[in-house]
Amino acid sequence: MGTGYTRNDTSNNIADGNIINAADLDGEFDAIESALGTSGHTHDGTSAEGGPVTVLGPVQDFVASATEIKPKTTNTLDIGTNSLLFKDMFLDGVATIGSIKIDNAGTIGSASDGDAIAISSGGVVSFSQNTIGKTSSGYVLALQTSDTTIEATNVLGKIEFSAPNEASGTDAILVGASIEALAEDTFDSSTNSSALVFKTNTTGAATERMRLTGAGDLHFLDNRKAIFGAGSDLQIYHDGAHSYISDQGTGHLKVFAEHFFVNNSDDTEQMIGATVNGAVDLFFDGSKKLATTNTGVDITGTLTSDGLTVDGATAINSVAGTIFTFTDTTNSKTGFINWTNDVYDIFTNGPTKRLTIAGTGDISFYEDTGTTPKFFWDSSAESLGIGTSSPAAPISISGSAFNPAAGGYATGGIDLQGATAGNGNYTAGLGFRMGTRQSTAIITGVQDTTDSDRIGLAFFTNPDGSGATAAEEAMRIDSSGNVGIRVVPEAWLSAYTALQIGDAGSVVGSTDNSFVALGANAYLDSTNSRYEYINSDFASQYYQVDGTHVWRTAASGTADAAITFDSAMTLDASGNLLVGKTSSAFATAGIELQADAELVVTRNGSTASFNRLSDGNILDFYKDGSAVGSIGTQGGRLTIGDGATGLRIAGDLNTIVPWNTTTNLLRDSAIDLGQSNQKFKDLYLSGTINKTAGTGTFAIETSGSSSVNLNASNSMKLTVGNSDSHQFINGTTQAMTLDSSGNLLVGKTSSDSDVVGFEAAQDGHVYVTVNNTLPLYINRQSGDEMLRFASNGATVGSIGSYSGVGMYTMAPTNGGSGLLFYSNAAPIYPIQNVSGTATISNGVSDLGAAVHRFKDLYLSGGVKLPNCTLEDQVIKSNTFIFKNGAGTTEYGRFDSSGNVGIAAVPEASYAPSLTIKYGGNNITSRGNADFRIMSGAFQDGASTFQYSVSSFPVGMLSMTNGGFSFQSAPAGTDGNVATFTTKAYITPSGAVIVGNSGSWAAGSDVCMIESNGLIDISRNDTGTQSAIAFYNPNGGIGSITVGGSATSYNTSSDYRLKTDAQPMTNASDRVLALNPVNFEWIADGSRVDGFLAHEAQAVVPEAVTGTKDAMMDEEYEVTPAVYEDVVIEAVLDDEGNELEAERSEQNLVTEAVMGTRSVPDYQGIDQSKLVPLLTAALQEALTEITALKARVTALEG
Repeated sequence: MGTGYTRNDTSNNIADGNIINAADLDGEFDAIESALGTSGHTHDGTSAEGGPVTVLGPVQDFVASATEIKPKTTNTLDIGTNSLLFKDMFLDGVATIGSIKIDNAGTIGSASDGDAIAISSGGVVSFSQNTIGKTSSGYVLALQTSDTTIEATNVLGKIEFSAPNEASGTDAILVGASIEALAEDTFDSSTNSSALVFKTNTTGAATERMRLTGAGDLHFLDNRKAIFGAGSDLQIYHDGAHSYISDQGTGHLKVFAEHFFVNNSDDTEQMIGATVNGAVDLFFDGSKKLATTNTGVDITGTLTSDGLTVDGATAINSVAGTIFTFTDTTNSKTGFINWTNDVYDIFTNGPTKRLTIAGTGDISFYEDTGTTPKFFWDSSAESLGIGTSSPAAPISISGSAFNPAAGGYATGGIDLQGATAGNGNYTAGLGFRMGTRQSTAIITGVQDTTDSDRIGLAFFTNPDGSGATAAEEAMRIDSSGNVGIRVVPEAWLSAYTALQIGDAGSVVGSTDNSFVALGANAYLDSTNSRYEYINSDFASQYYQVDGTHVWRTAASGTADAAITFDSAMTLDASGNLLVGKTSSAFATAGIELQADAELVVTRNGSTASFNRLSDGNILDFYKDGSAVGSIGTQGGRLTIGDGATGLRIAGDLNTIVPWNTTTNLLRDSAIDLGQSNQKFKDLYLSGTINKTAGTGTFAIETSGSSSVNLNASNSMKLTVGNSDSHQFINGTTQAMTLDSSGNLLVGKTSSDSDVVGFEAAQDGHVYVTVNNTLPLYINRQSGDEMLRFASNGATVGSIGSYSGVGMYTMAPTNGGSGLLFYSNAAPIYPIQNVSGTATISNGVSDLGAAVHRFKDLYLSGGVKLPNCTLEDQVIKSNTFIFKNGAGTTEYGRFDSSGNVGIAAVPEASYAPSLTIKYGGNNITSRGNADFRIMSGAFQDGASTFQYSVSSFPVGMLSMTNGGFSFQSAPAGTDGNVATFTTKAYITPSGAVIVGNSGSWAAGSDVCMIESNGLIDISRNDTGTQSAIAFYNPNGGIGSITVGGSATSYNTSSDYRLKTDAQPMTNASDRVLALNPVNFEWIADGSRVDGFLAHEAQAVVPEAVTGTKDAMMDEEYEVTPAVYEDVVIEAVLDDEGNELEAERSEQNLVTEAVMGTRSVPDYQGIDQSKLVPLLTAALQEALTEITALKARVTALEG
């Protein structure tokens, strides 16, 4: 107990409101130090010490009492810190702690205690006890549950093994193994049945592999094995269907026992029994059937064997006579083998002799009475006799003559019968070979491709003659008598018999001998009674019937399609050869060479052509064997004539000249055109008549009182010497001259535009030169037109007088435009040609055109338009209306509110707005991110949708607030209200919703393609219905259907889509050829079971797409495009107002360089297409199992 503290400030100087001196504080501290400095201070509850202190801390946060010390508020105080630690803590009771953290190499308990638990720096926990389990001092490790009620499957304790800090993450940090203690039943005072569950895994979280039950049973799950031996030599497991004891290693599987039994599962029936130094017994249905003895085997019942071997040389019966007897007690049948004098006779019920085998090797088979051999093998002659016992050849057949009417059997020869097969399959046959080679020639029966009851013959040969390779079919004769060489003959119409050669050639004749034909790629189909293509190619045919020969062709077609022949050439029974026509008639187009040697060429609307590849005669003409003329070609020009007298017609020179058809040379001045008593009538020329240069004169002569008329419809030309001219002289004055250059001169004698006079030059120019006077004066006494202008003979305009007060220029056609120039200061008026009269017009003529514009327009005034004025760069008008040229149709309008209408009056209710209307279609923009495109409808000013067409459904695309809404309305009447419903909607985020008014709702008929590419499909019916259907040009090929709780994937399989359905064979072999593997995907490293596509393609090609190691070309960007940022300056008007703001753009500097690279074109596999093969293989296996069961049953019975 310490010295009590007595306050030193007895005068109460240290108080509120007083001045506190240093001496007062110093004395008070001395008193406190005296009381506490040496012996401390206590509160023991006595009056001297004061009451006990029950709370500590600045806010009384640590509470102490006689029985406990506790924090005032839960979970707020620490005992010690990381740097300030308590030393030891001693408790006599239970410490309830949320978690315990022990430093590296720390211990729980004293390191020297037997119950201590030590944790090493590596995290290894060790127990001081020598064993894990209960010791004299208790349990080393106990896992307990705090539950007060334990039911089945409750966890009593659990140990998990994992690597939570493993850097690989994912599966690596999951629980890899665990041991759980589970309650097997509800615990009570007499029950605590528990099991230990062992869990492991190779990937993912650990799952149950083995269980030790409360009863002590060790359970393995299906396909979990108990494995013994270092190399997994012995395995015991159950796969869910069967149980196995599998010896996988070297050595033997040995079972050691004094007594060994195999019984059924409920131990009610023995199947196998074995006793040391005793018998081995085999049972059937509980009855012993076979038992080993010290001398051999005892069999109960009948022994059925595929063969019987008797060990040793002991004879079965050494006495002549019957050595074997066979008895069928069920059917009362007997048989036996008799041996006499080295001859074996086999008898069947009767007894009747059936077979004799002599010691010499001769073998005889007897007919039904057993007296006469019908099948005899002569061993010494190595000959076979059928119907005779004296074969005269290696095979001798003796029988009655063949009778075709006896049902078709070869009663007098060999009847070869194959197994029943299908259409087109081969039956039995005969083979021919040399030595030990394979058959190099074969004759066999073959069933018709359309009727297996009808048999033809097939002839096989081996092309290389070695017999080392399979023979190939060289010829076939079908049941109708049609012959195919290297091809199976088609099913020809029954009225014809054909020889078919290769894939397309054929020779065919009618059975009534009236028709024979030679064809290519054509046959007469027996089903459709028409000509059809054999292959997909062109077809042609030559045939003769009733003395007529016909050649005809057909365009390329498809195999088995009908052929439409076109006749190319006919040689009729009269001997006329017709090309391009089928009958002899002048009026029919074609070429006809008649039997009397007349050649007729008839064309319809075109010419007949003769072509020779070199110069010479094309046609020669004779009379009684003597040449009288020819038509030919020389230098690409036509010649016609008789020897030295002829003409050459040169189209390229536009000339017809005298010609020698023998020498092919020109003949100048040697050939007359007509003669004195054989004249032509008239000569019509558009050119000139020229006389050869030189002496002499050109004369036009007449005789008697006849006159000469020179008629020229346009002009007539008289030509004199090259340097001469025509002069017209009046007296001694040369008044007019037509010089040698063709210039017409009046008032002057030489061509000079600066010489006074009139000159009409040969090039069309007219020069009028005067001296100080009017060059050209035009005066018209009546009428207005004075000058007319033409181009290439067509009038293009005129100049005339307008009622004597002005001059006009005007286009020539009615309605043509022009200008009027008044003689006073009046304006220039537009005029119009009204029936040839210049008439002032108003609002008719344009000034310039869309593609023919004036450059600049300079005015001192303004531009005045109806209801519109353009002044000072401002257009002033309440409304702009744009119409067609006739002014009858409005094309566009700007109204006074700023609304724009194109082909429509703009709506006034939502200003400004844009309305575009074409026919029944309408485009409307209303601002606020609202833009609509309507087909067959429009929205009026009252925001009501109306039909703009009748009797047709209408549609609308509405773009609002970033979304696209596709809407439609049923057919209605023009002008009536249209009610639209949303059919599809594209959300602002990019999702596409079809159906249910464009809104997604599960359980409705709606489809949504989300912006990430995910497709959602919902149907409003829980019944089975199609969600997705697939089509190609042939129709539906598959679908995805949904039902109440499942999805089905379907592909077309209707029998009406299929033909030539054949049973699958060798399916088991094909399945064995498949190579299922477990592989790792390169992309994500996941392991799965499957196939390698190219390996599966060799077995089931229809299940695999693509080609092994195929590559494809892919375009890629070798070098990216280069852009530069540029600033576009603001656009200002003349007053400095900003019309367009400054902006930034990117200009392309260098285009991207693209290249092509080769990348893999991966194969794919449709696993579902393996199902038919697997089904067929399973059926084959089941069939074989059934057969094996039957054999086992027979053996056991």
